[in-house]
Amino acid sequence: MCSDVYCECSENCDDKLIEFLKKTYYVDAGHDNQEGMVRLNSRMSQIEGIGAANRIFYLAVPQEALLDVALPLADGAQTKQGWNRIIIEKPFGFTGLSSLRVTQSMLSRFEEKQIYRIDHLLGKDLIENLTVLRFSNLVFEPLWSRTYIRNVQVIFSEETSNEIQGR
Repeated sequence: MCSDVYCECSENCDDKLIEFLKKTYYVDAGHDNQEGMVRLNSRMSQIEGIGAANRIFYLAVPQEALLDVALPLADGAQTKQGWNRIIIEKPFGFTGLSSLRVTQSMLSRFEEKQIYRIDHLLGKDLIENLTVLRFSNLVFEPLWSRTYIRNVQVIFSEETSNEIQGR
């Protein structure tokens, strides 16, 4: 497998790649079934050993498969020793109604604070300029910190539909 992997480290690339691959595991769990997720959980527990371990599940799957993957994962592969997080990439539904359904289904298994939604393109230019906005405005600069801000939500109204973006 090592010969098929590309490494871009400037020093000791082969050694770093081998060290990384030693920490990489594969479990043929099936993405949409409870038994597969139980196998995944068992393997992760074996790797983690005894004690608390935190888990982050990153789902970059088609919208049609999101709940088929996330719900069995929630039921069968979450750790009880540490915290769990789930990251989902857009789209989060094709319409407002389907987005609400996805959100409600996710909240039936995860707490809101466990769910991270990522849209890599939405508002990219604005997000890249947030630090300029923060530090160049004397009103925002002293107040813009975790002491005063719990979360940031950037909401855009777009002309394109979710169906176009999701493909």
